[in-house]
Amino acid sequence: MKYAIRSALVAATALALPAQAAEADADHDIVVTGILANDDTPVNPVRLPQSARISSQTLDEEDVDKRQARDVFDLLNYGTGIFTTTSGKKAPANLNIRGDGNFAFIIDGAYVPSLLASRILQTIPAAAIEEVRIVRTSSALAINPLVGLVAPSGAANNGFIVVRTRKPKETMALIGVEGGSFNTYGANAQLGTTFKIGSADGYVHAIGGTYNTDGPKDFNLDKHYRVLGIKGGLDTGRIALDLSVLKSWAGYGIVRGNAKLRPTTQDDVWRLDPIDSLVATANGTVRWDEHNTTLLTLAYTESKGDFVTSDLLANGTLANTLVRDNDNTFWNAAVRHNLFLGDTKLQAGADFIHWNNPSGQYYYEGIPREEKVTGLFLQGDQGLFGNRLNLDLGFRLDRVEIVKGIDYFLAGRGPNANVRQIRGEKLPYAKFVSVGASWRLADKWLINARYGFSSQGPRTGVVLANPAIPLKGEQRHKWELGFEGQIRSWLQPSVNGFIVKTNNEVQPLAYAVVAGEQVGLYGNTDSKRTGVEAILSGRWGNTGREGGYRASLTHYFSVLDPSGLLARTQPKTVAEITFDQALGGWRVAGAAKYVSGYESNAFTRCAAPNLNCTGAPPPTSPYLPLGDFVNVDFSLSRQFSVRGTPMRLTASVKNLLDDNFETTIGYPSIGRQFGLELTAAF
Repeated sequence: MKYAIRSALVAATALALPAQAAEADADHDIVVTGILANDDTPVNPVRLPQSARISSQTLDEEDVDKRQARDVFDLLNYGTGIFTTTSGKKAPANLNIRGDGNFAFIIDGAYVPSLLASRILQTIPAAAIEEVRIVRTSSALAINPLVGLVAPSGAANNGFIVVRTRKPKETMALIGVEGGSFNTYGANAQLGTTFKIGSADGYVHAIGGTYNTDGPKDFNLDKHYRVLGIKGGLDTGRIALDLSVLKSWAGYGIVRGNAKLRPTTQDDVWRLDPIDSLVATANGTVRWDEHNTTLLTLAYTESKGDFVTSDLLANGTLANTLVRDNDNTFWNAAVRHNLFLGDTKLQAGADFIHWNNPSGQYYYEGIPREEKVTGLFLQGDQGLFGNRLNLDLGFRLDRVEIVKGIDYFLAGRGPNANVRQIRGEKLPYAKFVSVGASWRLADKWLINARYGFSSQGPRTGVVLANPAIPLKGEQRHKWELGFEGQIRSWLQPSVNGFIVKTNNEVQPLAYAVVAGEQVGLYGNTDSKRTGVEAILSGRWGNTGREGGYRASLTHYFSVLDPSGLLARTQPKTVAEITFDQALGGWRVAGAAKYVSGYESNAFTRCAAPNLNCTGAPPPTSPYLPLGDFVNVDFSLSRQFSVRGTPMRLTASVKNLLDDNFETTIGYPSIGRQFGLELTAAF
């Protein structure tokens, strides 16, 4: 049955055509809703050049409802080409896009590295999210610094995920309660209003939520949190100011390895409890005249808590529990000036980030790390021939200063031996260049082409595969060529081919136990990835009977590197399809995702004689097969009114096939989950 579903999914993703297509015979221009998607407005802090928009995707409030997303990661799971791995260690989820897991998040203007974002965003109810923008290209140079930060390899960001919380359009109140499998229950409430002070427009919006789940037995996936947030702003027409504060109190386990399923899986049990987070932002806009706009951002982010590690004994009890502080704080500031003169658009700006980690980075708990990043960028867009041809050129410089920290240590030695203490060391400039073109063949067809180049010096603070060979700096070349258009409103195709060629790519060449921790052993390797993203989407029907679908297929034609690890350790095909259909007060929605096979030995230990260890010293365990699975989600909702109050009741099931697939060796997914949610709008 699963093989049949898998084959059907891949075929449907490549050829998806709605049966209701006949209902939609009117043509419409390609329209992507939401302020983040309106890239040509000078007040948009994440504006993309025309040629880069094919590599982006916007998810909004309707997508949250259709997918029954609990948090941002639930919503992102069905983004184009996104492959999410669940494993132990420091983060509950890791995103991989185009074979790269280095992404930064922007939360209401605050720059948040992926590790911290994975901890913060799972405590924000998805109902409080207005938009999420996935930028799948690192050649978008005006959003935020691209240089690597808070990552073991120090590899440059491969893109951004931009999250914006709700802003009321009118006076509103929204209350939701939910319950489901594994003693899951929660509630959230939102209250907002708009107002005027003289000629100025203002708004205020508040959110609150609580959530608890025990998780499946023996999975160590219990979670609880409380979150409060307030957001407000005032716009005089010339000057606008938006303020936002999000505060959460949480505690949760990180999925435990299953040694019975995989004898090589580590038996450690990890949790973050308690862990408190804060995101505070101030975004200002000054419209000097119709051509000149200045954007200002000041943000502070913190994530503080206890990282708890316990050894699992044979009798199932925990022992040798170790509690370590896990504190991170971020300050970031940005200034951008936009000059729009007809078809000529110029952007220039500067960014600053200060990261302080007094309790220790990743595998160096107890050894403080503090870094500063300064960035400068310039980007220009020029429309020609009535804006049918659009050319863009961008340049960016980022520089990292290690205020304090340590250099790499020798494999097999303790974290306090053979290390170099760093004080006030500035790394070489990271340079980024991009050039792009977008050509409108007809009113509804675009051809897009982009090239991006980046170079970055080597990072410090990682374990080397060969201690005698220091890391070299990376150089990346990225090419993209694609088209997008509209045949009918129910048939909108998009195809984007990409090539990523990297010299001296920093990769974990193996995993081993160093100083009692399972860590990646990093080294340089040249690589080349060639792939394609194909998307087919559409909408149809009238009010009360509207429906739609979105099918995407990401496939690597080749992944080349001398070690062969890149080709083995990432799936070559990721496909997903989502659909929804309203019938009166009823709505049905579903989604399916396919991930092809790959291999991994991450977070494993040697278990001879079950498996023979390889290499010496330190030994590593062999690579084992993963992937080749299909995940299916489904929901059914009913809208109704109680004494004039609009309400919606939604029943959902996740992992409909009850497949305990693994994305990391020994860390199976949760089986089938049922949920019920009731929301009321006032």
